[in-house]
Amino acid sequence: MTRECITHHHACDCREVKFADLEREAEEQSRLIEKQAAEIARLRQRIESAPVTIMDTRDALGICAPTEEDFPALYALQGKRVRLVVEDGE
Repeated sequence: MTRECITHHHACDCREVKFADLEREAEEQSRLIEKQAAEIARLRQRIESAPVTIMDTRDALGICAPTEEDFPALYALQGKRVRLVVEDGE
């Protein structure tokens, strides 16, 4: 391993080491972005192929919410057009 120089003169090894580190970091970020883009495309396909329905507005039917905190968000969807996507793992 080379030591970092003090003056950073023309033939400095520390600049090459730092540049190599930056290249590795950029490649890692690029792979992460590609992975995220693939996941977004997969989720977008699931959403686009999901059935469309209108949330029922009748209070008698009620709304099933997994937790108490989810109820207001689901209740706010009443009467709106939604897509039904099955959650992975369930």
